[in-house]
Amino acid sequence: MSFVVVNMTTKETTLWSKTTRQYSMVKTYRTHAGARNVATRINKRSKDFWVAMSYDDFQRHDPIVYVTNLMNGGLVSMRKSEVGGPCDPSTEGYWCR
Repeated sequence: MSFVVVNMTTKETTLWSKTTRQYSMVKTYRTHAGARNVATRINKRSKDFWVAMSYDDFQRHDPIVYVTNLMNGGLVSMRKSEVGGPCDPSTEGYWCR
């Protein structure tokens, strides 16, 4: 079983990396204790509330939504937590790289 650290305010799993200066996507941890330690460190520095949960629980609580692709106008299905992020084809930032 794998675990993730989730921002309960925004329901996102993306974290800002100071070393690479970009958002990192979903990082999974092998143990709940490892994910819980990361969540505790983030909560000490963040105003949002982060928790550790199993990846299966996260997928159950993160519904699939449909967004419109900017290039061809077609519908694309993606997780709600990914909308507006770097992997969202409905944003200009996705196509400008």
